Amino acid sequence: SIVNVPGESTLRRDFIRLQQENKERSEALRRQQLLQEQQLREQEEYKRQLLAERQKRIEQQKEQRRRLEE
Repeated sequence: SIVNVPGESTLRRDFIRLQQENKERSEALRRQQLLQEQQLREQEEYKRQLLAERQKRIEQQKEQRRRLEE
């Protein structure tokens, strides 16, 4: 039969607690990473929209100038 060494249950409890804390920390880091990735995607999308709008305005101005010159 297995005999519990004095202090073994404390060690086991500490180990389990540390494992749990480690798991929670990993999950928190993962959530933070996902959030940062999402924010980056949103920033890229916003930049893309701004560039598209700017390009559209430039095209409209060219078209207006072309019409005025006719």
